[in-house]
Formats: sequence, structure tokens, C-alpha cells
Amino acid sequence: MLSLYNINFKYLLYILSAICGIEVLSFVAYLVPGFSNVIFFWVSFVFLVIGLIRLEFAFYILLIELFIGSKGYLIYFEGDGLIMPIRIIFWLIFMGLWFSKILVPIIKKEKSYTESILFLKSNYFNYYVVLGLFVVIGIFNGYLNRNTLDDIFFDFNGWLYFLLVFPAYNVLLKKNRLNELALVFASSMLWISFKTYLILYIFSHNFAFLSVVYKWIRTTGVGEITLVQDGFYRIFFQSHVFVLAAFFVVLASFASNVKFEKLKIKTLIGYILVSACLLSVIIITLSRSFWIGLIVGLSVFVYFEVFIFRCTLKEIIVNKVYLILIFVISVLMIVSVMKFPYPQVAGNYSTTNSLVNRAKIQNGEDAVSSRWALLPELWQKIDESVLVGGGFGTTVTYISSDPRVQASSAIGSYTTYAFEWGWLDIWLKIGLFGLLAYLALVGRILIDGLSYIRQHKNSRLVYGLFLSLICVVIVSIFSPYFNHPLGIGLLITITILYDIIIHKV
Repeated sequence: MLSLYNINFKYLLYILSAICGIEVLSFVAYLVPGFSNVIFFWVSFVFLVIGLIRLEFAFYILLIELFIGSKGYLIYFEGDGLIMPIRIIFWLIFMGLWFSKILVPIIKKEKSYTESILFLKSNYFNYYVVLGLFVVIGIFNGYLNRNTLDDIFFDFNGWLYFLLVFPAYNVLLKKNRLNELALVFASSMLWISFKTYLILYIFSHNFAFLSVVYKWIRTTGVGEITLVQDGFYRIFFQSHVFVLAAFFVVLASFASNVKFEKLKIKTLIGYILVSACLLSVIIITLSRSFWIGLIVGLSVFVYFEVFIFRCTLKEIIVNKVYLILIFVISVLMIVSVMKFPYPQVAGNYSTTNSLVNRAKIQNGEDAVSSRWALLPELWQKIDESVLVGGGFGTTVTYISSDPRVQASSAIGSYTTYAFEWGWLDIWLKIGLFGLLAYLALVGRILIDGLSYIRQHKNSRLVYGLFLSLICVVIVSIFSPYFNHPLGIGLLITITILYDIIIHKV
């Protein structure tokens, strides 16, 4: 059984050092635009060399970029009106290396294609194929509906990440490299947590270089930093969704320890610190969609306690005390960073009041108003072609409350092909049949997970991934994840792990 918590700290430091190096290069590229393209090509070349030597290492680098890079523009090429993110280059290089590696043995007839492409053995292969067919139909449908080619490409290109499922199986199944995957994931989550707290500290203390950091974060598409109250900032990365997933993996492992093993003090302290760190980052995001996903995930956790695992009253109390404790520690961690006396704290605010106010849905907020203004227009567009959708590149026009839109339009009219309502976006692009195909894939994974958990009560990783998937499914109602490399990457990872653990592929 894979253990996510027997981490090799030497390799952890190596990976963290590499991540830190990438972040430094990203910051230098922003500060010195003349070197940005040089850095882009240098990083691409190094990635190619690593892939030629050890393909699995290139795969791990690709995953790290996904886990920490949000939109993929941590490093990017810019020229002649073109902006090319490093994520696309990593994808192209890795797919090319993998394809050439499997193609040669097939041409030489040393291996059949079924031996070379391990994904063909997956229990979820047919589900992916059906979904893929609807995606292809969505491309042609967008063209037939005369959507612009630029809109079609930029709307669709994120779905290309699904093709990584082919090499991912070859990398992770061949030599059972799951402990390496766990190390990569743990390192990435540790870095995201550190970076979140560092930015929180910088902005809550009004450092002189604050504006430079803000512009770097925005330019690279890593996240959003928004002033909520005088001196109190919301720090949100799209990649924080992986922190949400990691929280449930750790929570499931803790609950399994309480149920089936004697919990040592050292282990308990480790669980508390890791869980509190992850939960505090989720709180710092001030993302209501994340919080709703968290609440639903915790509700499912409670249901499993009572009806699946049949926990004793003592075990239930221990779990609840644990959750309360990590919440309290999480808030204390946030307050201690924001109120750290050196240098002078910016603003005069109550952290608790700011969090409570954020939890309230206030119609006057620009983001809330814009999201709800989009909904009826989006439904109307879906209604025009319910079954097959409008295809990729289909746009919707609505009145946005975003100050940037208001500044560029007299009435705040905004036309876009990218929408906050994730599942409705998918419905609009690939139709009801395509949406059902996607939900069938997710549903099959969840059913397999539930069945396995019922039979193997101490299946902590399967349980944690089950909770994570449910959580992100809920988040995707309000935010676009499963039509984006972040959600697609998470889905592929869970698919592979379930195939290995449940189906013994």
C-alpha cells in the first residue's frame, strides 16, 4: 500500500529547491523583460534534455508546473503579439518524447500497440474515448456555427491536457512510481502554502515592493490579490484547488489511523500541523466556491463516519475535536502572520470579522453580481442547442459589474467564451450528451471508490481521493476546473491511482 507520509526529506528539499529556482526565474523574467524569452527557451531546452535522459523526471516537472502554475504562465514567451505559456511547451515536448519512444518499438514490431500504450488496459478507457468523441464533435460544431478560429482554439486548447492520460499511465504503471508521485505532490503543496503565507505577510505589512509582487502575480496568471478591508487581503491561486484535495487526503488518513491504528503523539502532531496549514491556506483564499466544496466534503466525511465505517462515539468525538482544533490553529496561524509586529502592520481590521463578512453572500460585490448576471444569459444560450451544444468558441454577452469592464464599456457589456459556471460551460460547448459522458466518467470513478471503501475500510488513499473528487465536482459548479488543465490533471491522477489500487492494472 502506498504511504503518502513516509516522505524522503532529502528529495523533498531537492524538489523544493528546484521549485524555488523556477519561481526566481519567473520573477527575474518579469523584472527584466529583455531576458524573459531567453529564460523561456533555456527552461524549455533543459526540460527537453531531462526528458531525453529520464522521461519520468520530465513528467514530474510537468506535474509540478501544473500544481503551482495555475494558468501556466509562470514563465512565458512573448513576441509579435503572441504569448506562449511554458505549460504548452512542456506539454508539446513531453507528448513528442513519449510518442517517439513508443512509436519506434511498434514500427520495428518489437512490441504491439497494446503492449506499448498501457492506458488501453484502463477500466476507464471507454469512458475517456466517449468523452473524447464529444470533444471532437464540439470542435467541428464550433466551426460549423461560425465561431471564430481564435475563439475555438483558445477555448478548446485546455482540453488537450486529456491526452496526457496516455503517457501518464506508461510513466506511473511501468515501475510503480507512486511514492515519487506522492513526493512531487507533497513538495508542491508545501511550496504553495509557503508562497501563500509569504504573499500574505508582504501585503499585510505594506512593503515598499508590494506593487511589484502584485503585478508579477497578475502577469504570470498565478492568482488574484484583492483588498477586502483596510490592510486585509484575499489571496487566491487557481492552483489552490490542489490544496483542497490534499486536505481531504490527509483528513482521510487521520480518520483511518484513529479507526484502525493506535495513533502516536508524534504522528498526531504531524497530522495536526499539516492539516492546519492546508486548511489555513483554504481560508486565506476567501473563495466561497472552495468553502462550499469544503463543507460538502466534510458532510460526506461525517456520513462515512456514521454509516460506512460505523465509528464508535469515541472515534467520532476524536475526529470532531481534531477538526475544531485544526480550524482554531488555522485561524491563529493566519492572525499571527498578519499581525506580526515587524515591520508595522498595515491597516486596522479584525481578521475574524473579515472572514465572517466574506462568508456572507453580498449582492453588491462585483464578482457576485457579474456571476449571477451571466447565469440567465448562459442558460438562454444553452437552450439554443441543448443536446449537442454550440461548440467550442461559443460566446455569451452579459452585463458585467467588473470595474475594468465598466471602464471600457458604457453599459458594462462583456462578451466571452470563458465562464465561471464550470459544468454549464461544458454543457454549452459539448452539449447535454457530452456533459452526461463527462459525468458518467466521474460517476464511474466515484462508484468504484465507494465500492472499494465498503470492502476495504482502511483504504485511506482511495477514501481521501474520493472525498477530494466530490469536493472538486462541487467547486466546479461555480468555477471552471474540469474544462481546465488543473481539474483535468487531478481527474487523470485519480483515475490512474484507482486503476492501480482498485483494479490492479
